[in-house]
Amino acid sequence: MNHSICLIVPYFGKFPNYFDMWLYSCGQNKDISFLLISNNDRPENLPENFIYIKEEFDETVRRFQNCYDFPICLDSPYKFCDFRPAYGEVFSKELEGFDYWGFVDVDLILGDIRKCLTDEILDSYDKFYAHGHLTVFRNTRELNLLYRNMDYRKVFSHSYPFHFDEGGGITEYYSKYGLKQYFKVDMADILPFRYRFSNTSEDIGRFPQIYRYHDGKVICIYEEKGELKEREYIYMHLQKRPMERNNRSIESYYVIPNEFLDIDDKDIASCVKEQAKQRICWHWKKARSKELWTNIKKGAIRFQLEMLLAKLHILKSIV
Repeated sequence: MNHSICLIVPYFGKFPNYFDMWLYSCGQNKDISFLLISNNDRPENLPENFIYIKEEFDETVRRFQNCYDFPICLDSPYKFCDFRPAYGEVFSKELEGFDYWGFVDVDLILGDIRKCLTDEILDSYDKFYAHGHLTVFRNTRELNLLYRNMDYRKVFSHSYPFHFDEGGGITEYYSKYGLKQYFKVDMADILPFRYRFSNTSEDIGRFPQIYRYHDGKVICIYEEKGELKEREYIYMHLQKRPMERNNRSIESYYVIPNEFLDIDDKDIASCVKEQAKQRICWHWKKARSKELWTNIKKGAIRFQLEMLLAKLHILKSIV
């Protein structure tokens, strides 16, 4: 691979209980670099493809504030999602020499990213993916400043989460300016509000399924018409799932709701069949209720109406 990529991860607070597994899966993508900024001590067994900066949350907030002539509202680590399109500018010094940069979540198990983001694919597009879990941009000053053509002042001035890093934000503006975007679904985005695994963006989402991590690859194993089949993805997203650690190995394991298991602990066929059963997803109901109430207090209703009106205006201008 000739094109270099750096994925940026600011993370403050206690690491998830499977953070070592995330680190290992990142480390298997040896031709991709990761910039991790955190107030935690440097993790043990940090892979060689990581750049680690230990920094307090307030220090990182100042990094961002120094780029703007108005007061920003970066009042919690979750708000970083709205500032992600600005990473190319804010971390421009750290990104010198990289052909592409991006951001990535830590509630993922990464497979072989370069299986899909080959040099040929990278040459053909300016931006890759739109879900917000992992997004990659061509590293040029012009593209890194594109977000400044949007209503970024409003987004950066309020604590309400606008999801500026996803489809209704920077992705929409890339489309408006006619830039080339790669939208192919290469990941397993697991629905958080169903107990059993269901991939939101694939036709196999309706089938009983589990996942296997082995040799640096994420494989979905699913049953269709009584037959076990497999499909490889560049990562699986375990959004808002409290995962239990019942695995000894971080190099090879199964992922089932809501648990990691060593591969030799389960019969694969019976394990997949078990996933045909559905259960109430209590953890999601509780988390979602809390999230909705928090957003309402931050002005969700007013901002959603304003965003809808702005979107209608954008669509009208494109037409």
